[in-house]
Amino acid sequence: MTFVVDVKPSARRTNGAVGLMVNRRGTRRRFEAREDAEAWAKGLAVAGGRSVWVRAANPNDRTGADAYLVGRYREPQNDPVAPPGDQAALPTS
Repeated sequence: MTFVVDVKPSARRTNGAVGLMVNRRGTRRRFEAREDAEAWAKGLAVAGGRSVWVRAANPNDRTGADAYLVGRYREPQNDPVAPPGDQAALPTS
């Protein structure tokens, strides 16, 4: 049995190591088991310095994927700068 993982854009935006992997190998990976996919995701999280994880595919997914590699970009808590692409609020006097 094979466990198929599709890499979602959120993982690519979040983690540079994921982006490099996608450029080299494509957006789909096959593993022997979910545990292998989760170990791969942990390795990418360490290499890229940002969290990515394996999430089960949606029940109505027709792509043949068993799961997705996803990520979420978070600003450091003490950084008042808005996420890339957004505008930070101007200070009021």
